[in-house]
Amino acid sequence: MEKRQSLGERVAGWHWKLVCFFISLSVSIGIGVFGGGMTAFAQDHPYRTVKVGYYQARNFQEGDGKTSLRSGYSYEYLQKIAAYTGWKYEYVPGDWEELYKKLVDGKIDVFAGVSYSDERAEQICYPDYEMLKETFYIYKDVSDSSMRSGDIASYSGKRIGVVNDEKILASIERWMEETKAKVELVHYKDLAECASDFNMHKLDGFVSADNIVSGYTGITPVELLGREPYYLGVSKKDPELLEELNQALSIMGGQDSLYLDALRKKYTADTSISVFLSQQEQEWMKNHPKITVGYLNNYMPYSDTKKDGSVTGLVADLIPDLFAALPGDYHPEIVYEKFDSHDQMIEALKDRSVDFVFPVGGEMQYAEQLGYQQSSVVVSSSTDLVYKGGYSRQTTKRVAVNRDNQLQYFYTVATYPQAEVIYGDTIEDCMKMVRNGKADSTIINALRSVKLVGTDGTLNILPLEKTDDRCFGVDFGNSDLLRLLNHGITILGEGYGINHAYQYIGDLVSYTADDFFRAHAGVLYGTASVLLILLTILSVRRYKNLHKRALREREQNQVLEDALYRAQQASYAKQIFLNNMSHDIRTPLNAILGIIEVNRKSKDEQLIEENRKKATAAIYQLLSLVNNVIEMSKLEGEASLGEQERVDLKRVTRDLEQSIERQASEAGITLIRESGELPECEVYGNTAHIREVLQHVLENAVKYNKPDGQIVWKEELRPDPAEPEKTENQEEKVIYDCTVSDTGIGMEPGFLGRIFEPFSQERIDARTVYRGAGLGMPIAKTLIDQMNGTIEVESERNVGTTVHISIPFTKVLKEKAPETGESPVTVTQSGSLENKNKVEELRNLSGMRILLVEDNELNIEIARFLLEDAGARVFVAMDGSQAVTFYLNESAGTFDAVLMDIMMPVMDGYEATRKIRSSGREDAATIPIFATTACVSEEARMECVNAGMNEFLEKPLDMSKVIATIARFTEQNRIA
Repeated sequence: MEKRQSLGERVAGWHWKLVCFFISLSVSIGIGVFGGGMTAFAQDHPYRTVKVGYYQARNFQEGDGKTSLRSGYSYEYLQKIAAYTGWKYEYVPGDWEELYKKLVDGKIDVFAGVSYSDERAEQICYPDYEMLKETFYIYKDVSDSSMRSGDIASYSGKRIGVVNDEKILASIERWMEETKAKVELVHYKDLAECASDFNMHKLDGFVSADNIVSGYTGITPVELLGREPYYLGVSKKDPELLEELNQALSIMGGQDSLYLDALRKKYTADTSISVFLSQQEQEWMKNHPKITVGYLNNYMPYSDTKKDGSVTGLVADLIPDLFAALPGDYHPEIVYEKFDSHDQMIEALKDRSVDFVFPVGGEMQYAEQLGYQQSSVVVSSSTDLVYKGGYSRQTTKRVAVNRDNQLQYFYTVATYPQAEVIYGDTIEDCMKMVRNGKADSTIINALRSVKLVGTDGTLNILPLEKTDDRCFGVDFGNSDLLRLLNHGITILGEGYGINHAYQYIGDLVSYTADDFFRAHAGVLYGTASVLLILLTILSVRRYKNLHKRALREREQNQVLEDALYRAQQASYAKQIFLNNMSHDIRTPLNAILGIIEVNRKSKDEQLIEENRKKATAAIYQLLSLVNNVIEMSKLEGEASLGEQERVDLKRVTRDLEQSIERQASEAGITLIRESGELPECEVYGNTAHIREVLQHVLENAVKYNKPDGQIVWKEELRPDPAEPEKTENQEEKVIYDCTVSDTGIGMEPGFLGRIFEPFSQERIDARTVYRGAGLGMPIAKTLIDQMNGTIEVESERNVGTTVHISIPFTKVLKEKAPETGESPVTVTQSGSLENKNKVEELRNLSGMRILLVEDNELNIEIARFLLEDAGARVFVAMDGSQAVTFYLNESAGTFDAVLMDIMMPVMDGYEATRKIRSSGREDAATIPIFATTACVSEEARMECVNAGMNEFLEKPLDMSKVIATIARFTEQNRIA
């Protein structure tokens, strides 16, 4: 949701809106910042009746509320507004022109879907925030290279379809007038009629809004025509209504931004996916009047074979329905071929004796290893762990797997990588091994487990968190078929697979006498045992057995009680963590949203600038909190400390001292360094992690200190006493000792045993003064352990805390100076002064052509403005497929650099980069490609490098770093 204001004001506000969107991802763990405020707002404003003009428009406003339910983007948007304003709606039906006149005359209060014009602004009121924005493009088939972006001559004589819509017609006619493009416009009454002619190649392209066709992969935008925002118009006769609406929209823009994004996708993302077929899809259908489908036998409810040899299960319904749902008149002959094992089915797929197979699933890595590709998900369900007796760590030590079911094997090794796999010939054999103790458990799809386990009282079912997806399998290289199957899956909808699978669950097993015996085994064996006891067991022995059983149950109960206590403690710590995180996120978020509102209303430039600085500080506070949580998660996953590097301990501690001394001074605390400076030497280690350990300890000493308190910091570097004496050319082992003492609030002895547990905090009531997530000391302890060091804490309530740290290092051998008598020469890392000046000159990016690949419109607008402000010319691709098309359609050297988002629809950034690098173009190996992503894991970095990217830029983007990086790499290419 974007505010209607001048370009300069919009640019000034973009930064903060982007930040609010990022922060809203974290706020999902707590209640919205303005939850309490809006309650008061609703209480102060009892509901009022608001008359709404309601015209019928597909996916926007549908239904009359009587014969059909109301629905659509506008309807749900109005309901969300009512949640914040307390409005109750009275719907007034009519057509658009009639209702707009009623709005002008004051006969209705609000009216959705009004575009802005100066003439209308004299007649009605517009809110500060737009309701929806449409961007109009000329679209073409992805395989058509005759029309090129920016090349007006390439459009000459082209037939372009256009729906008779006022805004669409205005956009194409304005573009034709401005560019003098000579195209032939073909008019249609609706998009379906236009799509039909486009599919039959009667048109070269068509005009549409991006939110109408963004879900389809067979077409691509080639020319931007314009953008048009739409608003919720308000009658001028009720200015108070406009004020209430602006308040609600302001809060929705920050607190409900994710909801609004989901609402746009729900009603505008895929409305035309069923009407367009790409040229490749049409060619594939034309060349394949007969299709052979491989399926897995005896795998209900997905697939099986009846006694008469015909196929049954979900696959029998899915295949005909999928092809029937596709546009056009495609009714192929379908031949089914059964396979008794997953391996046999995949081999048949690879040698092309079948066109595609069902079902496959699991991790995509396994599919890649076996040599096939997976379609979109057909059906997704949960999985169950089937085991006997009570659950313990031993339950997943030996897991039974059907040797003919690779899907079960892949899921098992992915979920329990340490488990020993015990193979059975069938799933029934696997369950039998669990019953007789040859295996501890087996994993079964939830759609199958209930019926397979039946009423067997000896087996238990534990639902697992990870879902089990079932897809089509297609051989590598058969991308046209894969695209066609994905097209059909999308049309059928995500509920199709699960709904049809349930119809076949009853065919899994039948209830037999063996099932009855297992179900009532307790009763039968109990009766026999009672008779045997009455005849054979003496009362004394019976008493002893009962006594032993009581002792054993007591021990088991104690174990269960201990486990319950630990679980309760963990749950309690988690709840405290969530509460604390909610508080820590809300506080700066409240400040940011408040500052945005103040800046919106204020004209004091000095106040606005000061508020921006305050908001920036609040943003970094939030980023620090998120980074701590991510860091703790990585360390708990036993992430490595990275490569060893040369570390100047003296420089690290000196830089850190300046930062801590500034924090202590602001808090009225004195920092004392009792020991002398560290010797001039370097050690092998990790600079970032050493600094992080010391920073957590020292910042705690500041945070939990008292006014006018003190912090004493002692450190020394001493030889390792456990190491023998070294010769001159041998590396020396040393110990870095650090002691930090403060005069703060201290801790109770009982808490010291839990100080290194994640999220643990001694007192919750101290949150109003001492804020934190309880992660600093656990992170420090984990890093020190991985460096083979030690950390000890001593503390006394109201006296203070002392932390002792010892970390072993290996000193870097000093390099001998040359014996020539000449002075050593210092070489700067920046290279020659001439090259450095060249880089500085390039920082404004003047004349550069940048390809920006990004699927988020707000991110595009921000990056485009800042890059163009730096002098660059920006070209935009909305996904990886468009990026590759743009690159290949232009001559070598057209683009100076590519900014590549990673997570995008259609084709991700990794695949797009690989296609560019392998294209064989003259500049394919040299064009700089920079990853832009919010995923900061080391695995993501390595995948970017392996894909062929030059640099890794983290989101939120620091544009000064982005511009400097682009300048640096482009200059290197010129020098080379």
